[in-house]
Amino acid sequence: HLVEGLGARWKPMPRLETGGDVTYAVDSGKHDLSVISGLGQVASLPEYDYRHTRLKLFARYAVRPDAGLRVEYIYDRWRTNDWTWTNWVYADGTVVTQDPQQTVNYIGVSGYYHWW
Repeated sequence: HLVEGLGARWKPMPRLETGGDVTYAVDSGKHDLSVISGLGQVASLPEYDYRHTRLKLFARYAVRPDAGLRVEYIYDRWRTNDWTWTNWVYADGTVVTQDPQQTVNYIGVSGYYHWW
């Protein structure tokens, strides 16, 4: 399992704070099983891995000392070569499919207020 990341914050003006984080993670697995073919040959099952990349950017603006606005953007990408879910069929005929690469883009706007 590997996780790497980097983050930065910057305050270009007293009321404005900006920043971002990027992370990258890899997780791999394998089955400790072997397959014996009809010819008597032994083959190990292939390894598989998951890769996850995330970029988060934000800006926070203080309208007042106790209140403000926040804007956030997240880019999230997940990839796998996990063959174990390829054409998986349950006993009732339900088929499980999985896109080997999935991407999400998120934009959020929120307000905050501190009453203490």
